[in-house]
Amino acid sequence: KDVPIPDNIQRVAGNDDFLNRVYVNESTNQWANIYVAYSASPRSMLGHRPDICYVGGGWVHDGTDQSNFVSAGGKSIACLIHRFHMPAPRSDSVVVLNYYILNGQITADDRGFSGVAVRNPGIRGDLARYVAQIQISSTLENSTRALACEVADIVMKYFSDVNGVGVGT
Repeated sequence: KDVPIPDNIQRVAGNDDFLNRVYVNESTNQWANIYVAYSASPRSMLGHRPDICYVGGGWVHDGTDQSNFVSAGGKSIACLIHRFHMPAPRSDSVVVLNYYILNGQITADDRGFSGVAVRNPGIRGDLARYVAQIQISSTLENSTRALACEVADIVMKYFSDVNGVGVGT
C-alpha cells in the first residue's frame, strides 16, 4: 500500500521523485516499509541519511553496521543496517536497511556524491548524474531483509548504469 509523505518532509528531502510503500505478509503479520528517493542532482541528497533524518525526527540512534544481502536474482548488495529507538516513555524501535544506486552502481557509501568528486567532476571524470536512496524499515531486521531480497532486482531495473542499461539486467 502506498503511504503518503507529508509536504513539509518532501520539501526538506528535496527529491525529484520518490516511492513510499508498506508491504504486509498476511500469514505472519510482519511488515516492512520501502522508501526509494531519486535525485538527478546528487548533492541535494547530502545529509539525507537515516542516521541524520531519524535523529532529526526524535529517534535515538543505537548504531549502524555494515552488512549485505542477496537479492532474489542472486546479486550480493552491500548495505548499512541502522537501529533506532524512541526515548521514554515510548518504546518504539525501528531497523533501517539502507543503500544507494549512484550512476548505476550500488553502494552503501554516500561519499560518492558528497565530496570533492561531485564539486570537481574533472578529477575522476565521472560526474554524479543521479542517485537513488533505498531505505527499508521495520521493527524486525528479518522483515527488512526479506523485503530487500524481494524488491532489489525490481528496483534496480529502473536505474541505468553508465551504459544506459538497467543495473539489475
